[in-house]
Parts: sequence; C-alpha cells; structure tokens
Amino acid sequence: MIDVEGFIPPALSPYVMPVIVILFFIAIGYSIRFFIDSYVMKWAKKTKTKIDDIIVKGIRTPLILIFTAVGINTALRYTNIPSGIKYYVDVAVFVFIVFAVTFSAARILVSLMSYYGSARKGIKPVIPMLNNAIKLIVYLIGIMVILDFSGVSITPLLATVGIAGIAVAFALQETLSSFFAGLYIMADRPVRVGDFVKLESGEEGYVSDIGWRSTKIRALSNYVIVIPNSKLANSIVTNYYLPEQEMSCLV
Repeated sequence: MIDVEGFIPPALSPYVMPVIVILFFIAIGYSIRFFIDSYVMKWAKKTKTKIDDIIVKGIRTPLILIFTAVGINTALRYTNIPSGIKYYVDVAVFVFIVFAVTFSAARILVSLMSYYGSARKGIKPVIPMLNNAIKLIVYLIGIMVILDFSGVSITPLLATVGIAGIAVAFALQETLSSFFAGLYIMADRPVRVGDFVKLESGEEGYVSDIGWRSTKIRALSNYVIVIPNSKLANSIVTNYYLPEQEMSCLV
C-alpha cells in the first residue's frame, strides 16, 4: 500500500490528508453508482418485474451521501481536532448515515406498496394511508437506533409505545376491525363497485362505494345501505356478478 503521508510535508499533513481521504471515499461512491447505472440498472430493466428496478433505484440514491459521511469520519483520524469534538462529529456522522439509510428504506417500501397497489385497483384508495404508516414505522425505527447509539435507553420508550398502542387498539377496536376488513375486501375483492349483491339479512342492491371503514350499497328503491366492513366481511354475501355478470334462472 502506498504511504501517501510520505509525500506530504508534515506541516500540511493535518490539512491535506483529510481532504484526500474524503475525496477518496467520494470517488468510491461514484464508482459504485457508475457500476449500478451501467450494469445493474440495465439488467433490472430487462426483467419482467419492476420490483428489482425499485430496489436498485432506492439503493443507488444515498450512496454518495453515505460514502461522503464515512469519508469525513475517517478523515478525522488525520486531524488534530480534540477528542471531545471528534465524538460529536462521530455522532453526527452516524445520525446522518442512519437518516440516509432510513430514508432509502422508506422510499423503497413505499414504492413497492404503490407498485403492488397499482396492480390491484380495489386497494388504491388506501395506498396513501398505508404509505404514511410505512414511513412512520421506518422513521420511528431510525429514531430509536439513533437514540440507542447516543446512550439514551429506549426500553422505557418501547414500553410506553407498547402500552399506548394497546390502549389505542382497545379504544378503536371497531374502527380498526373495519379498517382491516376493508383492506381484505379491497384485496380479495369478494364484492366490487358495480356488483349486484344480496346480504344474508335480506338487503340487496348495487355496490356503490367501498371505503376503508364501510361499504355502501344502493338499493333498487334508490336508498343507500351503509355496512361496516367488519360486518360485511363476516356475513354471507351473494354476489350475482361473480364469476361473471350473466345469470341463469329456472322458469
């Protein structure tokens, strides 16, 4: 390995070496990005699925920032900065890297969810809500990692979040039940907007809307029946438009 410091005057070494180290890591980042753009991206575009394209793009985005942060952290070894300041710089660099990785992970997961939702028309209305939930969870994980690295005990925080989650789940039990039932209805599609259905309780009509909490059925007399999704998912429903709209009857 070439000793770069041997070519630099001792008086300039604390100033020149950090710059060289940072530029070296930035060059590595650009080299990896060039390899991804030139080879990996082209390979991903040839595949039938877009999942690999989404993952590759998500990994590619924070590369330069991460390698720059690592370069700054490594360059500190060649400076005369006091150890106290180095500690805070180390923490700042770690926080920056965690933020970059967290942002990239959230972006990949949100893009995958949007891609999945675009293939299933019924689930489209709740995609923005699911994307926000994914971002919130990923960012919370990133914050907890940062707090743990900084020496802050996250055990009480996790306990508090767990207790609060249980309390909220009990308070919103019916709402959450209808919400997840709505996701099931939108994903499995036992009923669809426009279908003519009959419930086991006797109501019948055309499905006019499927929301995240309730489903609306327009009766033949032109009034609307609003059914919580949790009740609809647990009831027997006759869908006259499945498997196809044409029907046969005995005369």
